[in-house]
Amino acid sequence: MTIPAPSATEEKPLPARLTIARWHDPPVEEHGHPVDSHYVEHFWLPVLGPSAAWLLRRLSESLDSVVAVQPCRLAVELGLGRGTGRNSVIGRTLARLDKYEAVDCPEGHLRIRSQRSDVPLQHRPGCTQFFRSPHPPTNAVPPGSARYAPTADSTPAA
Repeated sequence: MTIPAPSATEEKPLPARLTIARWHDPPVEEHGHPVDSHYVEHFWLPVLGPSAAWLLRRLSESLDSVVAVQPCRLAVELGLGRGTGRNSVIGRTLARLDKYEAVDCPEGHLRIRSQRSDVPLQHRPGCTQFFRSPHPPTNAVPPGSARYAPTADSTPAA
């Protein structure tokens, strides 16, 4: 179930509490990348956006059991403001995660994927040449990254 877009006249707020649980998907769990991996940070971040990537990481920390969270508190902890309407930053961030199938949002519940698949081809055209062709291996990092020294493997061909 997707989060419906808000109408211009009615903004329905998020529930006061959301139940968080793991979204079991054996093929993705077997071949995917953990949501806190370098792969997700470097290749899904440009697609999801920073707020959605951080929210996904935060929610995945508590997937060992079913937990309830307050969207307002979660938004404040991530620096996304206090609003909880569908068009609030936290509401749009959850909608973006839903759009890219990182979460499933039945009413009052969030199922969270603990793994992400490779970035699909249709999401790569807006990325730099490094991200597009060929799609780098999971241990590759963008050239010039301040956190990593460049290597011959991470430098794209001209």
